[in-house]
Amino acid sequence: MKIGLRVILMYGFEKKDLANIKSDELRAYRKAAKVYLRYSEDQMTTIVREKALVEIRRPISAKGERHGKSI
Repeated sequence: MKIGLRVILMYGFEKKDLANIKSDELRAYRKAAKVYLRYSEDQMTTIVREKALVEIRRPISAKGERHGKSI
């Protein structure tokens, strides 16, 4: 889910390993993502620092520009 510049990826899997997640799992992941999307930057920093979530960033070039697709 995405709000503004923040994107929350709750569960990622390769289709070769799992056909799909169950509808009740999807509802639970969406509900959790909505909670995280409401957190402030300070709250998210704390959560990442505590390793409850992992922050994924696009690489930055020597000129300070972001490369690649949005994550």
